[in-house]
Amino acid sequence: MDATNIASFSEKATLFIVANKQSILYSRRMKLFLEQAIASAGSQVALARQIGASQQMVSQWLTQRNGRVSPVYCRRIEEATGVSRYDLRPDIFGPPPAANRTKPVRARKSATTPRLKTTVPHGG
Repeated sequence: MDATNIASFSEKATLFIVANKQSILYSRRMKLFLEQAIASAGSQVALARQIGASQQMVSQWLTQRNGRVSPVYCRRIEEATGVSRYDLRPDIFGPPPAANRTKPVRARKSATTPRLKTTVPHGG
């Protein structure tokens, strides 16, 4: 291998690594937004019913596809939960318009987890 081939190989390897890191970041982000949609709906079953899918399909998006929702269902999820299709699949729909940019919110483990109650002391 001459110097030109080595440089070319090095550039290709760097591009591959960068693309792979970007894909991993997209997957993590998409999974967080899918979890947010599930939490908003109440459960996987509830989300599935709202979008006309099966619970197994929703589970598969989470576990086997790293949050990669089928593009067909992205608009349905957006309508049902308010989680943007741009956030669910930025690799398909591109980045969200500037006015609609959101950050993923970590879903609670259970929709039935009680929240702490705060009390206001009585003056007296």
